[in-house]
Amino acid sequence: MKWSSPKDPPRLASELHSVDDVFEMVGTKGALNILIFIACSAVGLMTPMQVMSADFLGKSAPHWCAVQPLLDANWTAEQIRNFSSPDPTDDATCVMLDYNYSAAAELGYLAALDDLSLVPGGEGNVSCEALMFQEGVDSIVTEWALACDRLVYLSHTVAAAQAGIFIGSIFFGYFIDRAGRRVGMLIGVTLFVPCGLAVAASVNVYMYIAFRILVTMFGIGMYLAGFVLSMELCTTAQRSLVSSYFVIPWAVGYMATAAIAYGISRWRLLQVACTVPGIFVLCNICLIPESPRWLLKNGRYDDALSVFKKMAARNKRTLPNDDEMMAALMRVCPRETIKSEGCAVMPWLRKWVLPQFQVRTPIVFFCWLSVAMVYYGLSQGSANLGVDEYQFIFVGGALEIVSYIAIYPGVTWLGRRWFLCLSYAIAAVSIFGVMGMMLSGYDGSNGGLVFLSYSGKLMITASFHVLYMITGELFSTQLRTLMIGESSVCARIGSLSSPYINIMIGSKQRWAPAAFFGTFSMASAILSAFLPETREASLDGDVSKSTKDHPSGEGGQAGTTNPALNMIDETISTTF
Repeated sequence: MKWSSPKDPPRLASELHSVDDVFEMVGTKGALNILIFIACSAVGLMTPMQVMSADFLGKSAPHWCAVQPLLDANWTAEQIRNFSSPDPTDDATCVMLDYNYSAAAELGYLAALDDLSLVPGGEGNVSCEALMFQEGVDSIVTEWALACDRLVYLSHTVAAAQAGIFIGSIFFGYFIDRAGRRVGMLIGVTLFVPCGLAVAASVNVYMYIAFRILVTMFGIGMYLAGFVLSMELCTTAQRSLVSSYFVIPWAVGYMATAAIAYGISRWRLLQVACTVPGIFVLCNICLIPESPRWLLKNGRYDDALSVFKKMAARNKRTLPNDDEMMAALMRVCPRETIKSEGCAVMPWLRKWVLPQFQVRTPIVFFCWLSVAMVYYGLSQGSANLGVDEYQFIFVGGALEIVSYIAIYPGVTWLGRRWFLCLSYAIAAVSIFGVMGMMLSGYDGSNGGLVFLSYSGKLMITASFHVLYMITGELFSTQLRTLMIGESSVCARIGSLSSPYINIMIGSKQRWAPAAFFGTFSMASAILSAFLPETREASLDGDVSKSTKDHPSGEGGQAGTTNPALNMIDETISTTF
């Protein structure tokens, strides 16, 4: 597939039959277009830093009971561990031997250890009243003792980022459809930085969780706006390439998190370092225009023409006079269409009432739920694999770049649907391989587990982005952002569950998380085969013509002339 259409761009207003034709006329490959794309995609640097830094902000450390009488007697931390722990070699001790520690403190460490009969008790274990941690680790775990009976709070801190993305997907999914793509991005970037700095200033775990929710909420808002805007500023022929490479900054941010954390060990400074780059992203907003497609759909022809004229001037293209261009824009996006799409309730009902949406909508939602659960489960599963978290996350980010580069030829040759099925299936097989090795007790010194985990990560990453692509193409302009937003909500249900699966369930059965992730991946591989192919679908058709009428996607150009579907669509429009 080439970057642009092989035909010559239109030169006359009478040759404009779609918004894609207008983009061809004004030019889509100039320096301005490239700068706009870079500015839009740069927002992807920030959110992964906030999400993936959870492994380093919440880094665990060996811990044991803090015994107050022994602390008062100036025993060292190692002496307290050796004397009070049932197993001093255990790095995660939540109980202590039931000694009379006041008597032990009076005797002193050497005397008490030399003759334990002098210390009353010792027959059973009791839970720790407080914890002490090995020195050298500065994290929210060591500062707020998020271990043992407070371990669930560590899961909450990881899930907080997903909760923020969940809320942001709901809010911004509607907001950027109403207020505009650029406005949504501007609000997200502007509020991202202060919320991120507030995380670093948190005085307790509750404040930390609250601002983690806010910073990721605004992070996903600017990401969604940037993705939709990038898709709407290119032609159909460019869509695969643009959407494939839009997410490379996400992978760069993913890798940068591990590199920054390797050099900054204090968690508050690390949070600041992962937030400050947002200031530079904010400076890029001045380069980004509002989406002409959104402006046209909202009847703002003058503003859309202004954007097209600026693009044409920078690309050294000559446009017909303003009157001819205005007439052409009103022809390709007439006011009658705008009026019929004006109600917020109608698009929401259409995706459930129209027959061609009754199958694809729940499938899309389930695929988003499973892909996010598996993606974040694998990305933040280094503890279950027993590997170095810095290396695991850095290599995971590098694999994302490989995955994104492979997406473009994959979706071009195989199409969106079959590439999605294949990537889900390979991910499932790899994850089940991880489970099998754990059950068998053989892990090849972790090499085999890591290889299979990386393989699953590579393919689930590809699945995640192709889902963005296929969701954006399955639904037309009046539903696109709404569907991507609601799909992201479903994804957050999955990603919210992943830290609890990894931390809480994984602490009981090491292989259990892989069983969850493999099962959901395989189910998605099967269900995605029932989605239509969207490779040649138009982005500007009416909702009933968003994709092919046949559920398999076969049978020609996207769109339908089925009178029954049109009647249903007209009935909904009239009612609401």
